[in-house]
Amino acid sequence: MILHDPRFATECDDLQELLATVDLDSADDIETFLMFLFDRPVRVSHLESEGPDDAAALDVTLWGGGFALNAAREFPLSIEELVFSCSIDAVDLGPHPRDDGTPGSVLDAEAMTPSDLEEAVAGALGQVRLYNMLHRSDAD
Repeated sequence: MILHDPRFATECDDLQELLATVDLDSADDIETFLMFLFDRPVRVSHLESEGPDDAAALDVTLWGGGFALNAAREFPLSIEELVFSCSIDAVDLGPHPRDDGTPGSVLDAEAMTPSDLEEAVAGALGQVRLYNMLHRSDAD
């Protein structure tokens, strides 16, 4: 592992532990986090284990350039591992076009320095918290 922040490097055995480690509320927050981090549409759902030989997982779909890649990321899982595995898919897909037609950015975790990646991950988590605060205010 290359990230020094223990919130990002800690391997978690299940979704609830992962959420608690990075102070998020639900799988929807992980989806929002990945959307901010990778600048593209993302769908995340939690897959429960169906038996003793079956691991729980996050089912993650990333879109880019008219295509989508889907993969189950099995627990135990850290935010760092999730980011690296999703980054490979994002790089393969290329930039996702924005609403104005300009290409989005592609976060290539393997090409970033550990400090730059840690800053990007922390920034995306902060954006999720801000989004949630604003969204909760609208519901009141």
